Amino acid sequence: MIVYFNVSNAPVPDEAGPVSRLFLYAPLYGCGLAIPAVFVVWIALSVIGAVAPGFSPTRLMQTFDLSENDLAQRLYAACAIAITVIAAVAQSSEAQRRVPVYGLTMGELNGALQRLRHRLHAPDNTGHMWGWLNLAIALGAWWLADQTDAWRDLREHVGSALSAAAVIAIAVANALRLLSAGPSASRSAASLGLRALPVLAALATWVMTALLLSMLLLLVLRDKAGDGGVALIVLSSLFFGGFAAYRAARLVDDKTSYRASRLGAGTASDRLRGDRRKLVLFLRSFKDDTARAASVDTPKDAQRDFIALENVIAQSVNYGPLIAIGQPGVIPKGIPRDFYDGEEWRDAVTRWMHEALLIVMVAGYTEGVRWEFEQIIAKGHARKLILIFPPNDSHFEARWAWVRRLLGTRLFGPEMERAKRQDTILLTMDSSENLCVMTSRSKNASAYRAALALAVYGKLVRTG
Repeated sequence: MIVYFNVSNAPVPDEAGPVSRLFLYAPLYGCGLAIPAVFVVWIALSVIGAVAPGFSPTRLMQTFDLSENDLAQRLYAACAIAITVIAAVAQSSEAQRRVPVYGLTMGELNGALQRLRHRLHAPDNTGHMWGWLNLAIALGAWWLADQTDAWRDLREHVGSALSAAAVIAIAVANALRLLSAGPSASRSAASLGLRALPVLAALATWVMTALLLSMLLLLVLRDKAGDGGVALIVLSSLFFGGFAAYRAARLVDDKTSYRASRLGAGTASDRLRGDRRKLVLFLRSFKDDTARAASVDTPKDAQRDFIALENVIAQSVNYGPLIAIGQPGVIPKGIPRDFYDGEEWRDAVTRWMHEALLIVMVAGYTEGVRWEFEQIIAKGHARKLILIFPPNDSHFEARWAWVRRLLGTRLFGPEMERAKRQDTILLTMDSSENLCVMTSRSKNASAYRAALALAVYGKLVRTG
């Protein structure tokens, strides 16, 4: 049986629950967006006041017996409450949207995928933090004992000295154990430092912009500033400083995110050593490493932000450690990779297929991908398979024909023969062995995330 899913306008699943959306995200939106909103409202009241004096900020202050600072604070509170309510209503409405075919609401799908993550025992990712804390405690205890002459006092009681040394040694050993899980400590520290650079750049830019703008406005206004002028200076500094900080953070992030990801991701072996869940295997032709999906639809490509397809996949199938084979001589990007000489990679892929919870493959037609696809079919791993067709690809027909030819009469080969393939972005079999064809006119990142979420739900959650 063939089941079609049109995910062109499907809502994108997220990991936030209803409590987080209503009581965390909505207030954050309200408090953050209220700052520029007050600036806009103040200007609007000034403009309206030129036509209808009763609505000018000055008349409002006189009517309600408020100072300019009091009026600005009340406007901020009103804008924050209004934006929070609007955001909460919008997010609640999004949660009630229906998911194609399965008849779920978005909230029900999110809940089902969250329960799946919990059932799969998502790992504690704080191991490195506790490792550094153990090491800091051990070194701090040693230094404190040295500074207070505690070692001299303990030496008079051999048993106490040995006990104290043993405790410190255990703390150091535990720290080394925690830090050895995953990427090396030095790589983790370097990655953390690079990831912090955009934040530091944003803070520095915001402070410098706010100071310069404040000095400029004070120079222009001079003694006429008053309370209203001070409020205008503060709001202008916050708004334009925030914009400059955002641009600075984006610029620094563009320069450092690749290196930070490479250092932090480590190798596939690192990832598997630090995460005991069943793995998710990513297979593709090395030529498809450059595949990208637009983050949103815009009329012109020049106005779009593009996201690497493998990053979209990594964000959508985080139900186990996602790993891949790396191209020799090429610096890896987001997904952790292992590198092999000659034909050794085939043994690793065969072993990983057997251990995998899911296998996500970008349909291709190279010799290596053909061998991988044949192994998936021959070893009985087809029910784990999710086939991705890259966005905006001129070779779509060749990829479809390649999959159809390799399947022949096996599995969903006959269904592919009569399936409508226009705008297809994903193929998979659900738990009922139906061929699920995910289509989307707009082949952007949101469509792929929605398709992957539905594929995972159909394979691992849905029972009928």
